[in-house]
Amino acid sequence: MNSIVILSAKWQQGSPYLCKGPLEGNYVFAQVHFHWGENEMRGSEHFVDGASMPMELHVVHYKEEYETLDLALRRPNGVTIINEPNEFMEGIVKNLTVIRTAHSSVRIIPANLTGILKPFSTDYFLYWGSITTPINIHNILWIICREPIGLTTRQIAEFRTLHDEKGVPILSNIRPIKPRQEKSVFHVSPSGSLYASLLPLPRVVPLTFATLDAKVSESPVSETTVTDTSVVSIEENNIL
Repeated sequence: MNSIVILSAKWQQGSPYLCKGPLEGNYVFAQVHFHWGENEMRGSEHFVDGASMPMELHVVHYKEEYETLDLALRRPNGVTIINEPNEFMEGIVKNLTVIRTAHSSVRIIPANLTGILKPFSTDYFLYWGSITTPINIHNILWIICREPIGLTTRQIAEFRTLHDEKGVPILSNIRPIKPRQEKSVFHVSPSGSLYASLLPLPRVVPLTFATLDAKVSESPVSETTVTDTSVVSIEENNIL
Protein backbone atom coordinates (compact mmCIF):
# COMPACT_ATOMS: atom_id res chain seq x y z
CA MET A 1 0.00 0.00 0.00
CA ASN A 2 1.38 3.39 -0.99
CA SER A 3 0.85 6.82 0.52
CA ILE A 4 0.17 9.45 -2.11
CA VAL A 5 -0.42 13.19 -2.26
CA ILE A 6 -3.78 13.91 -3.89
CA LEU A 7 -5.13 17.15 -5.34
CA SER A 8 -8.91 17.24 -5.68
CA ALA A 9 -11.25 20.08 -6.63
CA LYS A 10 -14.88 21.14 -7.04
CA TRP A 11 -16.30 23.39 -9.76
CA GLN A 12 -19.32 25.70 -9.68
CA GLN A 13 -20.73 24.35 -12.94
CA GLY A 14 -19.57 21.20 -14.69
CA SER A 15 -16.05 19.76 -14.62
CA PRO A 16 -13.12 19.75 -17.07
CA TYR A 17 -12.95 16.69 -19.29
CA LEU A 18 -10.93 14.96 -22.01
CA CYS A 19 -12.40 14.00 -25.36
CA LYS A 20 -11.64 12.95 -28.94
CA GLY A 21 -8.40 11.36 -30.11
CA PRO A 22 -8.32 7.76 -28.85
CA LEU A 23 -11.11 8.35 -26.33
CA GLU A 24 -14.67 7.18 -26.87
CA GLY A 25 -16.85 9.71 -25.08
CA ASN A 26 -15.93 12.29 -22.44
CA TYR A 27 -13.59 11.52 -19.53
CA VAL A 28 -14.16 13.78 -16.52
CA PHE A 29 -11.32 15.05 -14.33
CA ALA A 30 -11.20 13.19 -11.00
CA GLN A 31 -7.92 13.98 -9.23
CA VAL A 32 -4.17 14.49 -9.48
CA HIS A 33 -1.58 12.56 -7.51
CA PHE A 34 2.21 12.21 -7.36
CA HIS A 35 4.79 9.42 -7.31
CA TRP A 36 8.42 9.95 -6.30
CA GLY A 37 11.56 8.01 -5.36
CA GLU A 38 14.37 8.10 -2.82
CA ASN A 39 16.54 10.28 -5.06
CA GLU A 40 16.51 12.18 -8.36
CA MET A 41 17.77 9.15 -10.28
CA ARG A 42 14.58 7.13 -9.88
CA GLY A 43 11.11 8.50 -9.19
CA SER A 44 8.83 7.78 -12.14
CA GLU A 45 6.74 4.68 -12.78
CA HIS A 46 7.42 4.77 -16.52
CA PHE A 47 10.74 4.76 -18.35
CA VAL A 48 10.98 6.64 -21.68
CA ASP A 49 13.91 5.74 -23.95
CA GLY A 50 15.24 3.75 -20.98
CA ALA A 51 15.40 6.79 -18.71
CA SER A 52 13.59 7.44 -15.42
CA MET A 53 12.40 10.82 -14.14
CA PRO A 54 12.68 12.11 -10.53
CA MET A 55 8.88 12.36 -10.18
CA GLU A 56 5.68 11.43 -11.99
CA LEU A 57 2.31 13.18 -12.01
CA HIS A 58 -0.89 11.22 -12.69
CA VAL A 59 -3.98 13.15 -13.82
CA VAL A 60 -6.91 10.73 -13.44
CA HIS A 61 -10.11 10.96 -15.51
CA TYR A 62 -13.16 8.68 -15.50
CA LYS A 63 -15.74 8.05 -18.21
CA GLU A 64 -18.62 10.50 -17.88
CA GLU A 65 -21.38 7.88 -18.14
CA TYR A 66 -20.20 6.16 -14.94
CA GLU A 67 -20.77 9.33 -12.86
CA THR A 68 -18.06 8.64 -10.23
CA LEU A 69 -14.47 7.37 -10.20
CA ASP A 70 -15.42 4.44 -7.95
CA LEU A 71 -18.02 3.22 -10.45
CA ALA A 72 -15.67 3.78 -13.38
CA LEU A 73 -12.98 1.61 -11.77
CA ARG A 74 -15.35 -1.33 -12.02
CA ARG A 75 -15.57 -1.00 -15.82
CA PRO A 76 -12.92 -2.13 -18.31
CA ASN A 77 -12.86 1.23 -20.15
CA GLY A 78 -13.82 3.49 -17.27
CA VAL A 79 -10.58 5.28 -16.41
CA THR A 80 -7.93 7.21 -18.32
CA ILE A 81 -4.73 8.47 -16.73
CA ILE A 82 -2.60 11.19 -18.25
CA ASN A 83 0.90 10.72 -17.01
CA GLU A 84 3.41 13.54 -17.09
CA PRO A 85 6.61 14.34 -15.16
CA ASN A 86 5.56 17.84 -14.20
CA GLU A 87 6.65 21.00 -12.42
CA PHE A 88 3.59 21.63 -10.29
CA MET A 89 2.57 24.94 -8.82
CA GLU A 90 4.65 26.19 -5.95
CA GLY A 91 1.40 26.66 -4.04
CA ILE A 92 1.14 22.88 -3.72
CA VAL A 93 4.71 22.34 -2.55
CA LYS A 94 4.69 25.05 0.10
CA ASN A 95 1.56 23.53 1.66
CA LEU A 96 3.13 20.08 2.10
CA THR A 97 4.42 21.21 5.48
CA VAL A 98 0.79 21.30 6.67
CA ILE A 99 0.07 17.68 5.66
CA ARG A 100 3.14 15.89 7.00
CA THR A 101 1.03 13.11 8.56
CA ALA A 102 -1.27 10.57 6.90
CA HIS A 103 -4.97 11.45 6.31
CA SER A 104 -4.33 15.19 6.72
CA SER A 105 -5.47 17.82 4.24
CA VAL A 106 -5.28 21.54 3.54
CA ARG A 107 -7.27 23.92 1.34
CA ILE A 108 -5.23 25.86 -1.17
CA ILE A 109 -5.86 28.79 -3.48
CA PRO A 110 -7.93 27.60 -6.48
CA ALA A 111 -5.94 27.38 -9.70
CA ASN A 112 -6.53 26.89 -13.40
CA LEU A 113 -6.39 23.19 -14.26
CA THR A 114 -4.39 23.94 -17.39
CA GLY A 115 -1.53 24.94 -15.10
CA ILE A 116 -1.31 21.25 -14.18
CA LEU A 117 -2.36 19.51 -17.36
CA LYS A 118 -0.55 21.07 -20.31
CA PRO A 119 -2.56 20.77 -23.54
CA PHE A 120 -0.88 18.48 -26.07
CA SER A 121 -2.05 16.74 -29.21
CA THR A 122 1.09 15.08 -30.59
CA ASP A 123 4.16 13.19 -29.38
CA TYR A 124 2.71 11.02 -26.64
CA PHE A 125 2.64 7.31 -25.81
CA LEU A 126 -0.56 5.33 -25.53
CA TYR A 127 -1.17 1.84 -24.14
CA TRP A 128 -3.64 -0.27 -22.20
CA GLY A 129 -2.23 -1.01 -18.75
CA SER A 130 -3.72 -1.81 -15.37
CA ILE A 131 -3.97 -0.86 -11.72
CA THR A 132 -4.25 -3.22 -8.80
CA THR A 133 -7.13 -2.80 -6.34
CA PRO A 134 -8.58 -5.04 -3.63
CA ILE A 135 -11.33 -5.96 -6.10
CA ASN A 136 -9.62 -6.83 -9.34
CA ILE A 137 -7.07 -5.81 -11.92
CA HIS A 138 -8.60 -3.16 -14.19
CA ASN A 139 -7.72 -2.10 -17.71
CA ILE A 140 -6.59 1.53 -17.72
CA LEU A 141 -5.83 3.63 -20.77
CA TRP A 142 -2.50 5.36 -20.12
CA ILE A 143 -1.63 8.51 -22.09
CA ILE A 144 1.97 9.51 -21.45
CA CYS A 145 3.30 12.89 -22.50
CA ARG A 146 6.84 12.38 -23.80
CA GLU A 147 8.15 15.86 -23.03
CA PRO A 148 9.16 16.35 -19.36
CA ILE A 149 8.80 19.65 -17.51
CA GLY A 150 11.46 20.89 -15.09
CA LEU A 151 11.16 20.50 -11.31
CA THR A 152 13.65 21.73 -8.73
CA THR A 153 15.40 19.32 -6.36
CA ARG A 154 14.07 21.38 -3.44
CA GLN A 155 10.47 20.85 -4.53
CA ILE A 156 10.96 17.10 -4.97
CA ALA A 157 12.69 16.83 -1.59
CA GLU A 158 9.61 18.33 0.11
CA PHE A 159 7.56 15.26 -0.86
CA ARG A 160 10.07 12.98 0.93
CA THR A 161 9.39 14.80 4.21
CA LEU A 162 5.83 13.40 4.37
CA HIS A 163 5.01 10.48 6.70
CA ASP A 164 2.77 7.41 6.44
CA GLU A 165 0.32 6.11 9.06
CA LYS A 166 3.19 4.62 11.09
CA GLY A 167 5.10 7.89 11.12
CA VAL A 168 7.73 6.59 8.69
CA PRO A 169 9.02 9.05 6.06
CA ILE A 170 7.65 8.30 2.58
CA LEU A 171 10.94 8.26 0.70
CA SER A 172 9.42 6.41 -2.24
CA ASN A 173 5.91 5.43 -3.39
CA ILE A 174 6.61 4.02 -6.85
CA ARG A 175 5.90 0.53 -8.12
CA PRO A 176 8.67 -1.68 -9.57
CA ILE A 177 9.13 -1.41 -13.33
CA LYS A 178 7.56 -4.33 -15.17
CA PRO A 179 8.51 -5.69 -18.61
CA ARG A 180 6.34 -4.61 -21.52
CA GLN A 181 5.69 -8.26 -22.44
CA GLU A 182 3.01 -8.45 -25.16
CA LYS A 183 1.56 -4.98 -24.61
CA SER A 184 1.30 -2.78 -27.69
CA VAL A 185 2.65 0.71 -27.02
CA PHE A 186 1.81 3.38 -29.59
CA HIS A 187 3.83 6.53 -30.19
CA VAL A 188 1.29 8.99 -31.54
CA SER A 189 2.13 11.64 -34.17
CA PRO A 190 5.85 11.87 -33.45
CA SER A 191 7.89 14.60 -35.14
CA GLY A 192 10.53 13.52 -37.63
CA SER A 193 13.37 14.69 -35.38
CA LEU A 194 12.52 12.05 -32.76
CA TYR A 195 13.08 8.92 -34.81
CA ALA A 196 16.78 8.63 -33.99
CA SER A 197 16.16 8.39 -30.24
CA LEU A 198 13.18 6.04 -30.20
CA LEU A 199 12.74 2.31 -30.50
CA PRO A 200 11.17 1.19 -33.79
CA LEU A 201 7.54 2.26 -34.09
CA PRO A 202 4.70 -0.17 -34.74
CA ARG A 203 4.18 -0.86 -38.43
CA VAL A 204 0.45 -0.26 -38.16
CA VAL A 205 -0.96 2.53 -36.00
CA PRO A 206 -4.75 2.93 -36.10
CA LEU A 207 -5.75 6.29 -37.55
CA THR A 208 -7.98 6.93 -34.53
CA PHE A 209 -4.79 7.40 -32.50
CA ALA A 210 -3.54 10.21 -34.73
CA THR A 211 -4.49 13.11 -32.44
CA LEU A 212 -5.56 13.79 -28.89
CA ASP A 213 -7.57 16.80 -27.78
CA ALA A 214 -6.13 16.69 -24.28
CA LYS A 215 -7.37 19.93 -22.84
CA VAL A 216 -10.07 21.41 -20.68
CA SER A 217 -13.34 21.62 -22.60
CA GLU A 218 -13.60 24.98 -24.33
CA SER A 219 -17.34 25.65 -24.12
CA PRO A 220 -17.72 25.93 -20.32
CA VAL A 221 -14.14 27.07 -19.74
CA SER A 222 -15.08 30.34 -17.99
CA GLU A 223 -17.02 28.47 -15.32
CA THR A 224 -14.88 25.35 -14.97
CA THR A 225 -11.25 26.43 -14.98
CA VAL A 226 -11.47 28.16 -11.59
CA THR A 227 -12.55 26.00 -8.70
CA ASP A 228 -14.63 26.75 -5.64
CA THR A 229 -12.47 24.43 -3.57
CA SER A 230 -9.04 22.89 -4.06
CA VAL A 231 -7.74 20.42 -1.48
CA VAL A 232 -4.35 18.75 -1.13
CA SER A 233 -4.29 15.64 1.06
CA ILE A 234 -2.02 12.73 1.91
CA GLU A 235 -3.74 9.35 1.88
CA GLU A 236 -2.99 5.64 2.09
CA ASN A 237 -3.87 4.28 -1.35
CA ASN A 238 -3.25 1.12 -3.36
CA ILE A 239 -5.41 1.89 -6.37
CA LEU A 240 -3.51 4.23 -8.66
